[in-house]
Amino acid sequence: MYSVNYKEMKKAAGVKAFVCANITTALMNPSDIDKIKAGDEAVAKQVGEDISCTIQHKGIFEGQYVMDLDGKLLAVDENLMEQGFGTGESFFIDEEVLETLLVTKAPTFSDVYNYGGMKRLTGYAPIFENHDETKEVIAISAITESINVIQQEIERINSQFGQITKISTMNATETNQVVGESEEQTAATHEMIKLMTDLVEMSHTLQEHTNTCKI
Repeated sequence: MYSVNYKEMKKAAGVKAFVCANITTALMNPSDIDKIKAGDEAVAKQVGEDISCTIQHKGIFEGQYVMDLDGKLLAVDENLMEQGFGTGESFFIDEEVLETLLVTKAPTFSDVYNYGGMKRLTGYAPIFENHDETKEVIAISAITESINVIQQEIERINSQFGQITKISTMNATETNQVVGESEEQTAATHEMIKLMTDLVEMSHTLQEHTNTCKI
């Protein structure tokens, strides 16, 4: 069960990361990208502050940044700054992932990689000149997740599946005892509902990705 959950959760995490990376390209003015490339540190700082809101609203993410096509950081959010990264520095991006993004001009995500003392999974989205998808890609919006967060979610789901299986195999006497323990039953029910909600949301995310973003 763990390997199946890990594969599906990793895929869902990648989709979620690149969907958010793609949405937040709207926060970035392509002309600001040009200014940053020309050395405007004030604009780089402002863009970094703007994208910090992503992490503030989605605590599951480890950081967001903007990089050029050579892997140089153009702007970083507050989380990435706390991890010791700054504008002008190089940051890892898999060459195959970069090629996929540039050829398809569509969002994509990486496999798990180790960088900066952390196992990461990153979603990438192209930033186009003048926000025009028919023009060239001038930079990349990226959002990173820690693989530790994914593993914690897997453990939670596996734990809940274990409880569901245990309850389903109880004999009538044991089931009656569980029913009699109303507080525990209510808590278990809430967890089961949360689990199913998570799985449904994950499914919807993947379906939306299939319909709107072809990698």
